[in-house]
Amino acid sequence: MVNNSSRIQDHSHQSVSTIDDRLVVQGDVSAKGAIQIDGQVEGNVRADHVAIRGRLIGSVRAQGVILQAACYVAGDVYYHTLTIEQGAHFEGVSRSLDTARQKLKV
Repeated sequence: MVNNSSRIQDHSHQSVSTIDDRLVVQGDVSAKGAIQIDGQVEGNVRADHVAIRGRLIGSVRAQGVILQAACYVAGDVYYHTLTIEQGAHFEGVSRSLDTARQKLKV
């Protein structure tokens, strides 16, 4: 679900919510559909798909996660599909949602 500019494409008629590069969000963010983070989030993010170009201090949980080249992420990433572009800065643990569920069953 990514085009050549590494932005989330809408193939399923779900809306894409964008946190603009001039916006700072302090607190958790959740959405049905997709979130494009161009600004800064200090909190946890949960959505169907998340693309991060800006700054995230907190965890992200989504079916698909894209860490774009200019992003900074300090926190854990839980995903089904994960893309990390060259130049992305990521400090944390990445874990497949399938693996996380299996560990809870043990």
